Amino acid sequence: MNARPQDSSSKPLLPRAVRRALDAMRANVGRDWSVTELAGVAGVSSRTLQRQFRIFLGKAPRAALRDIRFDSARRELLRGLPDAKVTDVALRHGLAHCGRFSVEYRRRYGETPSQTLKRQAVFVGALTSMPSLLVSRRDRPTIALGPIDASPENSDLARSIADELATALTRAGVSVTNRPGSARYQLTGMIRGSDRQIRLTLRLIDAETGHHLSAHRSDGALGGDTAPTSISLPESSQRCSHACAWRKSIAPAASRTPI
Repeated sequence: MNARPQDSSSKPLLPRAVRRALDAMRANVGRDWSVTELAGVAGVSSRTLQRQFRIFLGKAPRAALRDIRFDSARRELLRGLPDAKVTDVALRHGLAHCGRFSVEYRRRYGETPSQTLKRQAVFVGALTSMPSLLVSRRDRPTIALGPIDASPENSDLARSIADELATALTRAGVSVTNRPGSARYQLTGMIRGSDRQIRLTLRLIDAETGHHLSAHRSDGALGGDTAPTSISLPESSQRCSHACAWRKSIAPAASRTPI
């Protein structure tokens, strides 16, 4: 019986050797991994590993490591910690030349590392300024927020967006769970696109009725020489406004039916 062709919309399956090498790089982004070391972790020869990386990821292992380092550094900057310093973040991620780090970071994400920190400070400030909803945990509406569906190359971006949404929803007075069956309302998301143009789609669904209560879509460029990465970090107020709007959408039903 012939194997069923893989759906073009499904995620590509990576060979075990590639997955092992990627996991090792993500676990220790600051290490100066050589191809030989990665091949040893992956359990294949250096030539095989390089060939599989080029076939399945379209890049060499060292290029993949550089991408992982920048994505990980960006996630740390997105946390907006008060004592965060661009130089320290770059060094922790094996990016020793801070000037080159800033230039490449801007090319990839459309803003400098310092601008990311400042924008996140605004985001945190906006969340702090939102009125707290003093209701008991039992009376709070609950939204199930699962992982945002994305291809492997956009998985780090998907996790960052999911973390920001969870923070904004919690501040807006909504309990957040990652178990779909434990909440009436489900917030689903997916990132789709080709090359460097991607689209983020979010949907708020009433699981009991199947009704779509709200939807949001963002189009933008991921990296590139000139296009800003508007989809990866929208304006801080946008996250807050969406969280408040989603709470408003579920409030009437929540007041009538326990979640």
